[in-house]
Amino acid sequence: MLSDGFPEKEIPIGENIALSVRFNSKEKQEFAFSVLKENGTVTMEFSETSINSRLGTLIDKFGIHWYLNFSL
Repeated sequence: MLSDGFPEKEIPIGENIALSVRFNSKEKQEFAFSVLKENGTVTMEFSETSINSRLGTLIDKFGIHWYLNFSL
């Protein structure tokens, strides 16, 4: 998914991209989350969503936003 911004609004480095990754196993999702959260910030611990998935979100140590999803 891509989206543009407003030309007059400056976007800080790190907030110019968000990556969404879908996993085929809960174990792989948990491993990626544990690695990416080192020296980063967890914005949402894993929780089940209304669309039958498990989602966790974080910002890594470089300021990149991540959405890690596993379909239940």
